[in-house]
Amino acid sequence: MTTTPELSREQREAMMRSEPAGDAYAAGEPLRAIAADLGCTVDELCNFLATQPASHLELQRARSVRRRSQAMDEFLYKNRVLLYRLNGAGIAWSDTPKVLKALQTAIDV
Repeated sequence: MTTTPELSREQREAMMRSEPAGDAYAAGEPLRAIAADLGCTVDELCNFLATQPASHLELQRARSVRRRSQAMDEFLYKNRVLLYRLNGAGIAWSDTPKVLKALQTAIDV
């Protein structure tokens, strides 16, 4: 089993400051997805973000998350009949995103 070498603090901070990481954060991507792309833990990412001064990225992220949440709310409302039919067929609510993705439904899980 191979493990990834530990990065120095400077290397990790440089990686977290990279443009793709900032773009993903501003776009409202889940922190675990950003951390996985950076090769660090969510805790490390959150600790790093907590040390950074507030910036325009926070406002962009808040807007992105709100837009994504509103889009999901609209999707759920428009497809409520399908969702209740899936639940009636014995599919747990927690498994619904997996089923919708398997049905190639455009859903932001």
